[in-house]
Amino acid sequence: ERGASILCIGPAGERMVSFASVSMDGHTNFGRGGGGAVWGSKNLKAIVVKGRGKVDVADCDSLNKVQSDIMKMLNASPFLSGKSGLINTGTLALLDLTDFRRMMPVRNFSATWFPETGKINAQEMKKIYGRRNYGCYGCPVKCKKFDLKGNPLPEFQSASHLGPLNDNDDIRSIYEANLLCNDMGLDTISFGGTMACYGEFRQKFVTGSQLVSFVRKIAMKEKGDGESLAEGSARWAEFNGCKELSMTVKGLELPAYDPRGAYGMALGYAVSNRGGCHLRSYPVRHEILRRPVATNRFSFEGKARIIKIEEDENASADSLLVCKFLLYGAGIEECARGLTSVTGISYDAQDLLRIGSRIVLLERWINAENGFSKKDDKLPKRFFNEPGSSDDRLEIPPLPEEEFELTLQKYYKIRGCNENGVPRDEMMDSSGAGK
Repeated sequence: ERGASILCIGPAGERMVSFASVSMDGHTNFGRGGGGAVWGSKNLKAIVVKGRGKVDVADCDSLNKVQSDIMKMLNASPFLSGKSGLINTGTLALLDLTDFRRMMPVRNFSATWFPETGKINAQEMKKIYGRRNYGCYGCPVKCKKFDLKGNPLPEFQSASHLGPLNDNDDIRSIYEANLLCNDMGLDTISFGGTMACYGEFRQKFVTGSQLVSFVRKIAMKEKGDGESLAEGSARWAEFNGCKELSMTVKGLELPAYDPRGAYGMALGYAVSNRGGCHLRSYPVRHEILRRPVATNRFSFEGKARIIKIEEDENASADSLLVCKFLLYGAGIEECARGLTSVTGISYDAQDLLRIGSRIVLLERWINAENGFSKKDDKLPKRFFNEPGSSDDRLEIPPLPEEEFELTLQKYYKIRGCNENGVPRDEMMDSSGAGK
């Protein structure tokens, strides 16, 4: 129906593949954590939404002023509005940047540099398929890019995991696997991570065309490798006696930033309440993109407090349905002003951070009630034992494990947890999460 929006699962969700996604309008995906499998388990195929009402705004003039200020900030952000920024290039611009910084996950995180990146980057994708902008309703950034036929182009995380992570420099297979993951309803990050684990175990990564065929095998749970790999890399590796090859945190495959190249990201991965995720905190913003100020990406100094604040900020933004990319130009202060304008209730940045902190604490408490603790706030041993891909310009050593453990304890203290990572009762009560 014209004007309606559709959330639905594909064959992978119907068969309860552990990393099945939920697709919105066929191209934007709620991918991480197996939401599609949950829908499938409840025989829920789709939800169709069409709104006819209006949103009441307490102070339209104030909201218009906030909107104008936010647009000025977005336009002034090189990461968003620059020649190679998200508005012009999309998230795929990050492929060259992470590779140059020697933090590209390659061959199941066994290396951090991919010499063939130039064959699969944003410029090559545009040359072959063309490019036009697409974004969420009303969004000025429009970070998603479509080809000239109206098909979504691979974004950074997808291109990285369908490409370098699986030692694949075939741009056409990356494009095709991305489309098929969308159609079948698979999370591209977990699919790529699972296939990389499989490839390293076999000591031979699949070819580009084989990678495409595995999308269907896994989504349909075809007997043999398709059915077993549908469990995800953590379960597959445990069953095959190679747990060390599963690059996961809390069972969730790691995204496209190698933590040896960004120590804040290492801590952020480890303490993320939903497992290996780059969106619960995003230290790449200051460690690599240097906003709002640069921090030393090869140091844990100050990172415990930074990760805590970023988690609070992102949890608050998520609860407001604010895109993370807004925070590259504007900030949580503008979110508070906008919320005040719409509701007529006074909020400031500290109010939103307190709300975010309460959300994160409650999530961590729920995890603890289900058996999670410090033993789960850990990274795969590879990152502490093996270096990345160094050159004459830059050395990528293994993560210093002792410093990581000390920083983890600092994070627990700042977050209000005990030494085992479980929220203290007094912190739950004082934050309002315990009521």
